[in-house]
Amino acid sequence: MPADSLIPGCDVEQLSPLGAIVRPIAGLRVMPSPGELRELLLRNRLLVLRGFEPFPTKEAASAYAAGWGPLLEWDFGTAFEVVEHDDPKNYLFTSGSVPYHWDGAFAKQVPWLQIFQCLESPGTNQGGETLFCDTTRVWQHAEPDQRTRWEHLEIEYVTQKVAHYGGRIRAKLVGKHPLTGETVLRFNEPANASTADLNTPGVMPVGVDEHIAGELVADLTRRIYDPSAVYAHAWQPGDRVIADNFVLLHGRTPYRSKLSRRLWRVHVLES
Repeated sequence: MPADSLIPGCDVEQLSPLGAIVRPIAGLRVMPSPGELRELLLRNRLLVLRGFEPFPTKEAASAYAAGWGPLLEWDFGTAFEVVEHDDPKNYLFTSGSVPYHWDGAFAKQVPWLQIFQCLESPGTNQGGETLFCDTTRVWQHAEPDQRTRWEHLEIEYVTQKVAHYGGRIRAKLVGKHPLTGETVLRFNEPANASTADLNTPGVMPVGVDEHIAGELVADLTRRIYDPSAVYAHAWQPGDRVIADNFVLLHGRTPYRSKLSRRLWRVHVLES
């Protein structure tokens, strides 16, 4: 699936195994419009925009995101800051790893897009990469009998609301992308050793024997880390990433505490 290079004033390069990176040509640093990027995004799942003039404020980031569609409003507003806290109550605010998940699982509506801007990053080879898993590839690589099991699987997720989300939900593992019709997966990875005490959602397949449920969850967790389906983004200050939350799961690799890593994130609903 080649990256389309027909973005005015920009060079487009395919990333591996998914996504595309968009850079300005000849010093022009104006961000391409949502209309110019939409088809490229739908084909590539994820776009990295590097070298463009950064958004100076959260309000400016939200204003650009609103060009893609309606914004998801949280209790903090539309722009969320992802940064390590001194006394974190939730795994998002640590420097540890973040298990794979999809955004909006506990919200009234699951957003289509995540639009990130990096303000500070830990540096080269220091960790803190955001991992993106293309669930269409996980589905395509699964055996027919496994797909049949997955199509009937519903999973319950439970977590206390100590950040901007929480509660108890049930979600089907297998669904359809509302814009492309592709088969996608929605799965929250269970807690790991670094997140178990920090409000990571519990993961409980519904109506499945406990032993079989454990095997199902372990198998899914293994598959979503298959390198053929995963892109790891090493952040540079000023990077923008636009990611399709309907098809991608995302997580984070750990980094050393107190290294600078600060992102803004805005959610866009389907338009």
